[in-house]
Amino acid sequence: MLLPTSKKARLSADSLKKSLKIKDNEARKVLALMFDYDSWDQFIRALPKSEPLYEPIAIDATNNHLAHKLAFALELPVSDEMLNLIKSISPFSKKPKAYRVDLNDLVHGKESESAFEFGQMREMMKTMHPDGDESVMAYLNEMVANSGDPGAQELLNELKKHS
Repeated sequence: MLLPTSKKARLSADSLKKSLKIKDNEARKVLALMFDYDSWDQFIRALPKSEPLYEPIAIDATNNHLAHKLAFALELPVSDEMLNLIKSISPFSKKPKAYRVDLNDLVHGKESESAFEFGQMREMMKTMHPDGDESVMAYLNEMVANSGDPGAQELLNELKKHS
């Protein structure tokens, strides 16, 4: 795995602290764990003195790996928000900086407030089609057939499983 300089690691830990609004020692511990070290001191001792030149593809792969490690440490799914956070705080960026993110956004996804509630949608459809779920499914089948979107068929299959 690529390793940053100690200066970039400190900047990255500070950015993580500000981004997640956690204590300095917690941010350092999380960053060390993301690089597979048990402690901050052990991590800092292992870092190179000067900044090596890394290929952009290697940095991207490392950032992706770090996103997965952070997600595992926080017991969260990897999401676009998680990847954006890592890219911002990455010790491989020119200057790591805080990325304002709410932990709730990472836990529930940023779209959670505006996401469809299928239960509410189903009730609304029942008022429009009083003869029950069969009408709702018929309506959804018609929508999927007309959409041409392969993802819509997957959604419909999932809805059929849960109805």
